Amino acid sequence: MVESPAAVVIWQNGLQAQPEDDCQVDLSERPQALIKRHPWEAARYHFFSHIMKTWQDLSIPRNVLDVGSGDGFFSQQLMHELAVGSRIVCWDSNYTETDIRMLARQSPNSIQYDVEVPNERFDLVLLLDVLEHVKEDVTFLKRIVDCHMVPGAISLISLPAWRALFSRHDLALKHYRRYSGRDGFRLVRKSGLELAASGGLFYSLLVPRIFAKILECLVNASTKRWCSVDRWKAGPFLTRMVLYALILDCRVSRLLSRADLGFPGLSWWAVCRKP
Repeated sequence: MVESPAAVVIWQNGLQAQPEDDCQVDLSERPQALIKRHPWEAARYHFFSHIMKTWQDLSIPRNVLDVGSGDGFFSQQLMHELAVGSRIVCWDSNYTETDIRMLARQSPNSIQYDVEVPNERFDLVLLLDVLEHVKEDVTFLKRIVDCHMVPGAISLISLPAWRALFSRHDLALKHYRRYSGRDGFRLVRKSGLELAASGGLFYSLLVPRIFAKILECLVNASTKRWCSVDRWKAGPFLTRMVLYALILDCRVSRLLSRADLGFPGLSWWAVCRKP
């Protein structure tokens, strides 16, 4: 188990964990050299692992499907939290054979990487910043629910929020859309899932994202020029400060959700259950 949030900020070979302001890590954005994990990604994991432990008993072995798993960072960290005998399948249609071999070498045997959706059912399904990449999002999610979740299974979903913030930055990341809170509720309902909890995430990143969108409109500039963070180059002190600030942001998100005030931040998230 990760002892502290700072422990998640690591150096890693190979596949990129490029943090974008809407929480997407794409295989198409890999650097060739060593990079340092962005504290944003560590805070994101810290938040969602807390949510999972609230809604799913991780003290017993779990069968987990990580949809759109990218470089597997989230699942590699999650495996430390799961009971012995648990298993995670990382499914990403963008994997190449080289990706799979490299990821398998740096992961325990309990994590499997697949380019094709596995023909089995799971009791925990992660869809973190995935559905915005899918043209027919309702159809895709409903197929996951019907074919790959056991009754009573939990699904954790996150989506980039605020339609008005859709920009060239989203187009560069191959997003079809951003979501309002109402869009998220509708997506969950149409897929056959029951909503257990929901809320916003990364409220502190909304302001710079809004300014970037305004700037794009005013000067016809690419949002990516102003918002993208290709590599985290700060030293340990600043890294910790940013990390703790983002974790504080995440704690506010949980408090707002408990008070039923979970309006979207830069992202919207939901815990759902299959009936």
